[in-house]
Amino acid sequence: NLLIYIMKTQKEEVRYIKKSLKKPEAFLLFFMLIFLLTVYNNALNTSALEQEVDGAKYSTILSNRSNISKNGIIVTCKASLEARYSTNLKIVMTLQKNTSSGYTDVKTWTTTGNGTYLDAEESRAINILYTYRLKVTFTAGNESVTTYSYY
Repeated sequence: NLLIYIMKTQKEEVRYIKKSLKKPEAFLLFFMLIFLLTVYNNALNTSALEQEVDGAKYSTILSNRSNISKNGIIVTCKASLEARYSTNLKIVMTLQKNTSSGYTDVKTWTTTGNGTYLDAEESRAINILYTYRLKVTFTAGNESVTTYSYY
């Protein structure tokens, strides 16, 4: 009797699950939730954070800026460097992904020049299940500074 009761109960549970999966309300609710999460995520990421280092602390670097912004599955990384006088300039931008073991490098771009101003801009598709940051090392002459920007 116990075995028959267990088998009957299992059959009823299977029928209930099958009925539940056929309900259009469940699918509609699921897709609405995905849509709302996507809209919320995009709203959070439309305003990009900028970071600037005070040039008064450095003898060669006058100013530098870094910026990372996300639009859907694309991140755009920007950086600019201004020197007090004409010298060798270099910007190294590294896109980093936040993983369970910390940040890991995804892509590195290097831009070099000579003068008083240098800027760089790069874009890349990302996996939206992760968060990313932009690490930028600015070099003017023999002076370097590293900054981090987050979206």
